[in-house]
Amino acid sequence: MERWRPFDEEEARLALALLPGIGGKLTQRLLQRFGQATEIFAASKEDLLCLEGIGDTLMQRIFEGPPPAKLRQVIQRMRRSGIWLLALGDPDYPSALLQLTSPPSLLFGRGDRSQLRGYRGVSVVGTREPNAQGARLTQDCVTALCAHGYAVISGGARGIDACAHRETIRQGGQTWALLGCGVDVAYPPEHGELFTQIANQGGLLLSEFLPGESPEKGYFPRRNRLIAALSEAVVVVQCSQKSGALNTAEVALELQRPIATYPGRPLEPLAGGPHLLLRQGAWLIESGEELCQRLAGRQEQVPSQLGFWEPSAASLPSKKREKVRSLSLEGPLRRLWEHLPQDPLHIDDIAQGMGTSIQEVSAQLVELELSGLAIAYPGMCYSRG
Repeated sequence: MERWRPFDEEEARLALALLPGIGGKLTQRLLQRFGQATEIFAASKEDLLCLEGIGDTLMQRIFEGPPPAKLRQVIQRMRRSGIWLLALGDPDYPSALLQLTSPPSLLFGRGDRSQLRGYRGVSVVGTREPNAQGARLTQDCVTALCAHGYAVISGGARGIDACAHRETIRQGGQTWALLGCGVDVAYPPEHGELFTQIANQGGLLLSEFLPGESPEKGYFPRRNRLIAALSEAVVVVQCSQKSGALNTAEVALELQRPIATYPGRPLEPLAGGPHLLLRQGAWLIESGEELCQRLAGRQEQVPSQLGFWEPSAASLPSKKREKVRSLSLEGPLRRLWEHLPQDPLHIDDIAQGMGTSIQEVSAQLVELELSGLAIAYPGMCYSRG
């Protein structure tokens, strides 16, 4: 069988993302060893097998290349929707993402890519069903952030997210939407026009998922980790104690990002999340201007692109990771972790082997992934971390 050869560096990067079993960590090692993705596909079998994490199966996949039909489909979608590709190690790749245990090997984007150079961003997140006060607080926060030159980052969801995006556009500021699906997919469907506005009016749509990829339950925690990592601070406006916004705050805490929130009335459901965060040491703010004053007095240190070639500090055990290792793994998480193979396996096969539902396994896999105990690959495949 003739060996597959990429057309150029971008096609080679995309091809790596389409090969099962090659995630961010392995891509990082491959690029560190060979320099360019095109050189990976030109390397000898012997050179590939010398690299940690590459066995006969992955070596053969690199030799054969990605499925031609899948590669053509993704490229066509990118051209049709004006999607660009940002690869780990590129000059524009946000250095803040290198603090993650498993930074995405690829980011797909729509909009003004130049915003990624030297940006300052703050995320504004919260409930999908805010009340009038929540909407007013979001607008006040965004107004101050825009006035001080911050990009407003959120997740494109209903409620606080959408309010933050729309108010930023109204203020003439920069807003980024991190999506739990492909950047050419409108989810929720009613936000199609909003996403077009963001991309066409100086903002960014970003995702680590392939163009055309539909949203899955397990994708949103992965999106949340990017929101937290890209932000100098995370502002939680309103949410319950079971809100996904708290997942973003939890990742921010691990990454040593400040968390800010507004106090609410005692016993009010939408104040439950903020009050929980306040008890854990979040900044109490009463206005967007107060938030900006707090940020002005804090100097954030983020790794440079040199960190791509050096051991990441994020690989060190965090409090949460230690907790999962010592406590949570005594229950269902331990059973799942012990069931995970060293080589990537599809989530359907994992769930079938454990005799449980895909929904339950998906939620547990996300927790293991965020703790560095599982690795997610394109196509819903997972292995032990």
